[in-house]
Amino acid sequence: MSDMFCFQCQQTAGNKCCVSVGVCGKQPDTAALQDELVYELIRLAEAAAAAGQRTQIVDRLLMDGLFITLTNVNFDNQAIAEFTERVRAEREKFGGKPCAVVELWKGDTDTVSLRSTLLFGMKGMAAYAHHAMNLGYTDDEVSAWFYKGLCAVNRPHSVEEWLALIAESINLTLDKTRGVTAVIENTAGQGSNLGYTFEQIAYIIDRVEDKSRVGVCIDTCHSFAAGYDLASTGGFTETFEHFDNVIGFKYLRGMHLNDAKKELGSRVDRHDSLGKGTLGIEPFKWIMEDERFDGIPLILETPDEALWPEEIRMLKGFVK
Repeated sequence: MSDMFCFQCQQTAGNKCCVSVGVCGKQPDTAALQDELVYELIRLAEAAAAAGQRTQIVDRLLMDGLFITLTNVNFDNQAIAEFTERVRAEREKFGGKPCAVVELWKGDTDTVSLRSTLLFGMKGMAAYAHHAMNLGYTDDEVSAWFYKGLCAVNRPHSVEEWLALIAESINLTLDKTRGVTAVIENTAGQGSNLGYTFEQIAYIIDRVEDKSRVGVCIDTCHSFAAGYDLASTGGFTETFEHFDNVIGFKYLRGMHLNDAKKELGSRVDRHDSLGKGTLGIEPFKWIMEDERFDGIPLILETPDEALWPEEIRMLKGFVK
């Protein structure tokens, strides 16, 4: 049996999850306390929803509680435990027995992936909402979303319903911001992550209301790890024809350029320096020669900083 389960960041052990100690330094007892806080936040949101009540105190507890559980934000076990008791005490004011809570990290892999995507998205929203509140800004719709989102995490949904909830959160974010575009990066499909097929990304985009403010970032390593063969001429052509048919080049807002340490379809996200991995040099030459990729940010995401100047010169040299 593992000591902990955490896959909240991209650098988790074995690219699946940290089960002994976090790569970030998080200890098993801290991970357990953070999970228990999330469970209590869900119970509080459910109790408030059942009572049909929202209060400023609960608003703040849900927001700050989600923020506390972000990786690398707070590893103070005593502070986490004390905050959890505050949440539990507030929930008890609603009366009745605490509701049953789903086991966050267990179940069908697609469900776990989508449940965690929604939860991690709320944690990010909570961080920004927390800072905004400290500056004197609040938004009723954002606060209400934390109730809805936490209750949704605790309920069964189809894959399509989960994706629709994620799209709803994007719509809310875009509605509350200006001059910002939500860019969805394809994943390698590591662990239980979704977002590694163009169809999954297209499903979300279809449900975003302002299509002018949503786009896609294609990561070359992620694509290769997910099974898109960018290393062969035929595979490269087929991949981007498929991308254009399913999503459309009009939504391509940027690319992350990196080689891959693992083989095609490995579902493992491990970047390598250009030409040093299983992709090789050719795909990057094809990208730089292809005018469909002109006019968008091409971001080098390779691991060896000492090679960056050489890699940048090489990429520029490929431009016809």
